[in-house]
Amino acid sequence: MKSPRRRPIQKGKTPKDIADQFREWQELRAKVSKAELAAAQNKTASVETKVKGNGHSSKKPSGRSRTH
Repeated sequence: MKSPRRRPIQKGKTPKDIADQFREWQELRAKVSKAELAAAQNKTASVETKVKGNGHSSKKPSGRSRTH
């Protein structure tokens, strides 16, 4: 019968390790924020282009109008 394997002892994190990890996360958050902002700007730019190039007035009612 095999003996159960022991879990390896985890090395305690030093304050320097924690600080490095925190700095790394901050950099990643900054990159993600920039990417999200760029994506939002691209989305609004494409929507504006569609509206300008459409040629139809959005104020004109579509469908049947009410007579009473």
